[in-house]
Amino acid sequence: MTLPKELLSLLVCPISLAPVRLSGDGKWVVCPQSQMQYPIRDGVPIMVAEEGVKMGQISSEEEGGAMSTEKAVVIYVAEGKNKGLEVSLPIGACRAIGRSLDDMESTRVFDTSGVLGLDDSTKQLVMNYVTKQFQGQDAVVGDIGSFRRMPDISLSDHAISRLHAMVFHGPNGVGVLDLVSKNGTFVNGAEVESKFISADDVVTVGSSKLRINLSES
Repeated sequence: MTLPKELLSLLVCPISLAPVRLSGDGKWVVCPQSQMQYPIRDGVPIMVAEEGVKMGQISSEEEGGAMSTEKAVVIYVAEGKNKGLEVSLPIGACRAIGRSLDDMESTRVFDTSGVLGLDDSTKQLVMNYVTKQFQGQDAVVGDIGSFRRMPDISLSDHAISRLHAMVFHGPNGVGVLDLVSKNGTFVNGAEVESKFISADDVVTVGSSKLRINLSES
C-alpha cells in the first residue's frame, strides 16, 4: 500500500525530526538522517522511536525496500570549518556538496530539510555522467531513479559554490562529479570534472578536504 504524498510530507523521524521517505517496497518509512526506518502496518506508519529499526538490521526478505547501512560508505570532513562532520552514503544513493546559507559562525552546518533543486543544465550534466559511468542508470533528480538523492552536505566554506559537487555510490564504486562550480573540485590536488574515488584519495572543495571511507560498514 502506498502512502499518500500529502501524509508522507507531514511525517518526521521521531529521533532526528528530519523529513522521511517511503522505502522502495512501500513497507517502511525511512529517515536518511538518523538511518532509522519505521514499519507501515495496515497502511498506518508507526512513527514511534521504539518501533524503529536501524537500517541494515532488517531481514534479507525485507532488505530490498530500504537502503542498508551494510553497504554504506562514510564521507567525512578532514579539514575545514566543518572538520569532523561525517555522513553515510548507502549504495544506490548520492549527496550534493554545497555552501551552507547559515551564519558562517553558526554551529548548524548540516541542512536536514531536504535537497536543493537542480536546474535543467545541471540535471543534464548529472544524466550524462550517470549514463556514462554507472551503466545507464537513471540520474537522480529527486527521490526517483536508480540513485536516491539524500540530504545535501552543507559546509561553512565561502570558497565553495552553493551547489558545488555531487558524490555517487553505485555498483561501480564511489564517484564525484563537479557541478560546474566556480572554484572547481580537486582529487589529490588535481582538478577533475568527474572521477572514481580510491581509498586514500582526498577530495578538495574550496578550503575543505573530504575523505571517503570505502570500507563498507
